[in-house]
Amino acid sequence: MGGGAATGGGSGAGFTVSGTVTGLLGTGLVLTLNGVETLPLSPATSGSTPFAFSRRLAASSTYAVAVTQQPLGPSQTCVVSGGSGQITGNVTNVLVTCSTTAFLISGTLSGLGPGSVTLRLNALPPVTLFADGPFSLALLPSGTSFSVSIPTQPPGQTCVVTGGTGTVTTAAVSSVAVNCDSTKVSLGGTVSGLVGGTLVLTDSLAGTVPVTSNGTFSFPNALVGGAMYAVSVQQQPAIPAQTCVVATPTGVIGANSPMALNVTCTVNTYPVGVTVTGLPLGAAIGLTLTYTPPTAMGVQVTTTKQFISTATGQNLFSFPNVPSGSSFGLVVSTQPVTPSQTCTITSGSTGTITNAQVNAVIACATNVYPVGGMVSGLAG
Repeated sequence: MGGGAATGGGSGAGFTVSGTVTGLLGTGLVLTLNGVETLPLSPATSGSTPFAFSRRLAASSTYAVAVTQQPLGPSQTCVVSGGSGQITGNVTNVLVTCSTTAFLISGTLSGLGPGSVTLRLNALPPVTLFADGPFSLALLPSGTSFSVSIPTQPPGQTCVVTGGTGTVTTAAVSSVAVNCDSTKVSLGGTVSGLVGGTLVLTDSLAGTVPVTSNGTFSFPNALVGGAMYAVSVQQQPAIPAQTCVVATPTGVIGANSPMALNVTCTVNTYPVGVTVTGLPLGAAIGLTLTYTPPTAMGVQVTTTKQFISTATGQNLFSFPNVPSGSSFGLVVSTQPVTPSQTCTITSGSTGTITNAQVNAVIACATNVYPVGGMVSGLAG
């Protein structure tokens, strides 16, 4: 145990204890020898720092070198090796190794909306945060300057860092605060083709908006940029019946400008169905039906249909693609002649297409005529 060889002085003069400090950067390091002599040390200009206690110790006595005060500015931890033993000569191999203490940089995030925000500490890899609350960035050695920045703002928000610059001293830094202020954006767009009264659009976050005319519309609740939207038609226009379609019903709210949704409405069409009963079997009978919608929709179509009997004596037919809101009229323009019949529209001869198929019924009955004559010369 003991270190170094005697380099002068005898046992009466005593022996010295010395060594080297490596890695010392801060000031305030204090070593003690046997708890009696204290030795303050400052870092050398370059390289290691030599030290030597002035107290001389007698041969065969013990020595113990200890750190009684760690250096600060930067904060360091110094550890002694080879610092104790029995004196056999001058001790020269005490080694004190100092390393700089690292402290955690952390803080709190508040006000973050949908999405995420990315923070960068100095030039270290960025850290992405997805929710409010505490966060940790990295360990930095004492004495290191630090700066927390936001490389890119989250969509629709402005985030500000406070307490994000300074120098690491002797404790962790937990005072970094990131506060985000949401920029809200309206959700709306344009409706075209609407003629049927009230269209109602809805979104779980933006609310519900009734639309009664073509042009622009806007939901009542503004949304945070980056939020998801899902617009649906809560109520289709009814008079006339229409189907309105949202071109892009789902998506993400933009950061700085209102959403431009396109809603297109078209008038629904329905058939006018015709059922003819009472026709004779298997012959061309000459019944002609004329369909004329005078029209509320600005379109007039006249269609004539020649009916031929079927194997069942019942004929089904429809006039397709009749716009909702159109009035219609059915007339038996030619009665059957082979055999002679009278066909009458019993229901659905006139009306207005609303939101479903209209069914007209025509019942045909064979005409009945008397058979008679004259008798002459009858005598008995």
